[in-house]
Amino acid sequence: MEEAIMEMTSDELFELAKARQAEEAETARREYKGELNSLRQQRRDLEKEHKRILNAIDKRIDEIRRKMSPTGTITSSTGGRNNSNISGSVLDILQEHGQMDTKSIHRILGEAGVNTENLSQTLSYLKRQGKIIAPARAVYRLA
Repeated sequence: MEEAIMEMTSDELFELAKARQAEEAETARREYKGELNSLRQQRRDLEKEHKRILNAIDKRIDEIRRKMSPTGTITSSTGGRNNSNISGSVLDILQEHGQMDTKSIHRILGEAGVNTENLSQTLSYLKRQGKIIAPARAVYRLA
């Protein structure tokens, strides 16, 4: 092999070096791809476990709310069970968190499985009813 290298021209050596460099880059790319796939699978597994734990917590919250409610029914939809009462959900969120911006309200409702298509109209309605106020643009709190 050494003799063959010694007899190569500089152009041939350059091509050989480029080929070797391309092989090394391909090997590194395959290793990175394997690691990336592994990390993505770990992320999916963690998200699945996280969702399972959150569902268990939401279930327990709903149980406690039922026990606290005089009628034994859930009074808000933040647990994801009653998607039709977005107004009640918004009021519950503001009562629990105090002052919040629209994006945060939207995120919490979305995580709870509440349809947020009409969130801006709901916030306007609650504002007109005097149930909430907007101390700043896109920021709300209970009145």
